Amino acid sequence: MNVITDQSKHNPASQTHFRVLSGVCFLAMFPVALVARASNWRWQPWPPGRQGYRSAYRAAVNAAKTAAAIALSA
Repeated sequence: MNVITDQSKHNPASQTHFRVLSGVCFLAMFPVALVARASNWRWQPWPPGRQGYRSAYRAAVNAAKTAAAIALSA
């Protein structure tokens, strides 16, 4: 693996662009995270099933149990 460890080989302009981009992204996302934390928003990454969001969790648990049973039976 060829990894550059010497910081002097990096272009100072690209370091500046990276820092500016990182700062802008941080300033854009941090207030959203604070509002979400303060207002107790729930981030739900999948649509709910018939029994609501617990049904997706139960489906994931059942799938994990099935995969573990198959892996341990061999």
